[in-house]
Formats: sequence, structure tokens, C-alpha cells
Amino acid sequence: MGELESMTGHGSGRVERGAFAVDVVLRSVNHRHLDLRSRADDVAVDFLPAAEARVRAKVGRGRVDLRVCVEGRLRAAPTLDVARAEGALEQLRALRDRLAPEEPVPLTLLQSVPGLFREAGIEDRAALEAAITEATDEAIESFRAMRACEGKALATELMRLTGSLRDCVERLREEAPALVQRAVVRLRARVEALLEQARSSIPASRKRPGTDCKRVRGTGSS
Repeated sequence: MGELESMTGHGSGRVERGAFAVDVVLRSVNHRHLDLRSRADDVAVDFLPAAEARVRAKVGRGRVDLRVCVEGRLRAAPTLDVARAEGALEQLRALRDRLAPEEPVPLTLLQSVPGLFREAGIEDRAALEAAITEATDEAIESFRAMRACEGKALATELMRLTGSLRDCVERLREEAPALVQRAVVRLRARVEALLEQARSSIPASRKRPGTDCKRVRGTGSS
């Protein structure tokens, strides 16, 4: 039989990599099977299945919540689509010339044009993936350590209760003969009382000759 582990637990891992940091948190409550629920920040969503697989490989039971958070700068600055911006500005100026030639065309109008800025991808996906893996393993390790610690405390309590139960059984075994004897005495007294009550409740005119309650009583107690 392996070491007893609690199904409730908490563990966390943090890895810092220059401009960004990764935090992974595991929490669990009792559950008959493994029920893993996970969440991740947008930049970490692609790496969540791998983190889930690592948790499943190390955690057997419980309803487990996995959370992956990423702080800091991971993406390069957005880039401006210059050609699209120039085209949009040219169209705005042409519209101005037709409707109000004297009005200026401020560049702030470009803010309302969709798709002018292109979101940059993650600068170093390999570094982010490695950081998530390391933080996940760290969280799993602390999570299992907490479960094991609580399991040891639970095992100690179970051993104490088992010892108390064993002592009670031993005392019952020693006291059983006396308990049985006392029960017999109480039962005999009760039967005596019932027989006496029955004898006194029968009218003298209805008693049959030769009926002897004492004889019945004696037969019952033999």
C-alpha cells in the first residue's frame, strides 16, 4: 500500500524570463476521479494542452483547477500598415474636397479606420513554452508535496483512531462474560416480574387446580 495522499491541495510555480514571467497555480478538492479544469491568458492558450498533459500524468484524482498567467511584454510593438493608412487618408481628403474644401483633414481620423495596425506575434515562443513547462512542473511538485503532507497527518489520525477502536474491542472482549451475566440476571428478573403480574391478575375462581406458576417459571429459567 502506497503512502496516503489528501485529495485537497494547492501548488504554485513562477518562472521569470527577462521581460516576462509565468505563474501556474493548481488547486484541488475531493472528487472520485480526475476532473481537470484549466484557464490561461491569451498568449498562453496554445501551450495549455501540454501543461494539462503534465498535470494528468502526475495527479491521479480530485477536481483540479489549473491556471496559467503571463505577465510582462511578450509581443513586439504593433506595426502600421503604411499603404493602408495612406490610402485611407487620400480617400478622406478626396471626400473633404467634395464636401468642404476649406476644412482640414486631421490624422486623428485614421483612428477610426480598422486594420491599420498589425498585432505582432510572440517574440520568442520557445522561451515562453519552456517557461510554462518549468512553472507547471514546479506547481505540480509543490501541489503533490502539500497533498503528501496532509496525507501523513490524515494517516496519523487514522492510526490513532484505529488504536482507540482496538482498545475498545479488547475491553469489550474482557468484559463480555460479565455483561452477558448481568443481562441474564436482568432478563430473569423481568420474567419473574411478568409471571408475578400474570399470576396476580388471574381471578381465584378461574384458576385451574394444579396450575403452578412457579413450575412454569422454573421451566423457563432452566
